[in-house]
Amino acid sequence: MFYPQVPVVICSKFQEQISAMPANSCIPVSTNPPMVAIAIFRKSTTLKIIVKSRRFSINWLNFKGSWKSKGTTATMIIHRLSQPRTKRTLEVENKLEFLGIDYFLDKEDVPILCESVAYAVCKTRETLLTGDHELIIASVTFARASRDFTRTSYWEFKDYKPVLYLGSAKKEGAYTTLT
Repeated sequence: MFYPQVPVVICSKFQEQISAMPANSCIPVSTNPPMVAIAIFRKSTTLKIIVKSRRFSINWLNFKGSWKSKGTTATMIIHRLSQPRTKRTLEVENKLEFLGIDYFLDKEDVPILCESVAYAVCKTRETLLTGDHELIIASVTFARASRDFTRTSYWEFKDYKPVLYLGSAKKEGAYTTLT
């Protein structure tokens, strides 16, 4: 009933530690002031970093990648970030660098994926325990989108083709896009 969803990639940095993860639980909760909510599994490394830094980015990816992509597609990035944690990956300081995912740091030292067609930089306002996830309510401090996002605040879907997550990433064909 809850699918398809548009997955986003959540990135955060605390001191020298950088982590990222795909998420499909991301919603706007206020337009004035601009606020969002994301739900993250309680044992997630990315959640621990967000709690410490109180800052994170939400990144939207184009299904086939961007003009900068060098052949990397959104589903490749999502699959790399979705791999089960191992002792080796848990010891990594910079998950994005380790996985070969290009990013930059904004003026607030928040990692943003180079592949993003849109991103929002957020500051945590409140965290709520909701079963096995934490719900993070955050203010949007900065946002940017490609030209495919109109002044009326809607995607035109001329260049941007969102990733649509159809359910369990373990089965083949879990991702598609608009045609």
